Amino acid sequence: MLWIKSYQATDRDPQTRKLCRLTGMDVPHAVGTLHMIWWWALDWAPDGDISKFEAIDLAEAAHYDGDANKLFDALIEAKYIGKTLVGYEILNWHKIGGQVIEGRKKEAEKKAKQREKAAAKKAAEAAAKPSVPVDVPGDNLGTSEGSPPPVPVYKELDIDLDKEVIKERETSEPQKNEDQNQNQDQNPMSEKTAKKTATENEPDKKSEKGKKGSRKIREYEPDSPFLKMALYFKEKVDGFAEEEGVAHLLKNSNMQKWANEFRLLTEKQPEKRLIFDVMNWLPTSTFWRKNVLSGATFRDQFLKLVLAMREDEAKRRKGSGGAGGGKGGKTPIPIVQHDTADSGPSDEEFEAMMREAAASQAAKAGERP
Repeated sequence: MLWIKSYQATDRDPQTRKLCRLTGMDVPHAVGTLHMIWWWALDWAPDGDISKFEAIDLAEAAHYDGDANKLFDALIEAKYIGKTLVGYEILNWHKIGGQVIEGRKKEAEKKAKQREKAAAKKAAEAAAKPSVPVDVPGDNLGTSEGSPPPVPVYKELDIDLDKEVIKERETSEPQKNEDQNQNQDQNPMSEKTAKKTATENEPDKKSEKGKKGSRKIREYEPDSPFLKMALYFKEKVDGFAEEEGVAHLLKNSNMQKWANEFRLLTEKQPEKRLIFDVMNWLPTSTFWRKNVLSGATFRDQFLKLVLAMREDEAKRRKGSGGAGGGKGGKTPIPIVQHDTADSGPSDEEFEAMMREAAASQAAKAGERP
């Protein structure tokens, strides 16, 4: 069973009150948010280092519906998250989740010692095992011929190891069963979900393998449709990033990596019209345009983006008053439908959009010093 320390004064702590003021949350909401982030860290950041995660990851872990960056900045200002030389970490994490970390370490050391004893026993058995002669003499009373060899010394190791195993079973099995039952109640993850989580972590190993040179990073030519999609999306991102005042953070964006993300996206979502509709809708969303600033985030959040876009379309359709027009005589906004066979853009339209994006990127590159 995994657990953390929960201090009694968390609700009255000045840090928590400051977090409430910065985010607008009430005290129970703030306390729950902190605990859900700490629980999430036990699985995904057991050392307290959250450098590889984004603000939206913490917001989703806490089921926070507001601005993810606002929550992240508030956690920093309230001293629950601190900046390091390489990124960010959860402050005082050793006090909060230290028992779990130390428990895992001791358990690993105990298992290592058991493996060492088992290996020593096996080696002793192999060394003490007598060689079998071609002709085995019969038993002769009063002599040592044919008599079994004396009990080897390795039996002492065998006895020690058996005692250790019996002791371990007597002390750990009841606790293990109790922990499994409690953990299943608090964190009911099915075997299928666990396998899926393990599978999702495997690409990290592949990427590390690629860094060592055994896998080459794919390169996309200028006429690649995936690179053109990346450039088109970059044009959209640059527009609202400049409005948000964060355009300087996107100057070193790697278009090859973005193109690869769009290639992976189209393998699961081949409908180009839907992808471009989401790109065009994204600047209109005050929430999502602040949280989707790269090709990787666009691919990861694509399903949520589609649902949010369709929700906006439904609200706009409802607000327009149907075919008869909206309130005040306003002309209803036509809604693009995606369920028809000819709803996608033609090849000429697709190429025109791509040329426009490429030309815009080239013009921007020429303006840079």
